[in-house]
Amino acid sequence: MRKKFERWRGMSADEKASARKNFERWQQLSPEERERLRERWQRWRELPPESREALKRRLERFRELPPETRQELREKAREQFEKMSPEEKQQRRERFRQRMEQLSPEEQRALREKFRERKQRGAEERGTLR
Repeated sequence: MRKKFERWRGMSADEKASARKNFERWQQLSPEERERLRERWQRWRELPPESREALKRRLERFRELPPETRQELREKAREQFEKMSPEEKQQRRERFRQRMEQLSPEEQRALREKFRERKQRGAEERGTLR
């Protein structure tokens, strides 16, 4: 307990505000959602440190790319998906569904909204808005 208190005392005001916000979000989760997050955290912690660092670097590099480049990468991934066999597509969809189930409802809503926005932008760019 003392270790946690010392850690708290060493935090900046921004870090404390972020920790409070995270705690409030945690409190609002259902027991099932908390368990899913615990499992995800455990799987992350079980990864070798090199793997965790590699994944962090890849995500950071992707986030640093210009929006146009990120969009191009997404389009290439979509093209690759379209070339897959129906069985491969189904496997991918199933993995995606499983990942979505591991997200909190808040994260799921945010991701769905992002998909809607991208779909809308793409339709507008193609001139095929429905």
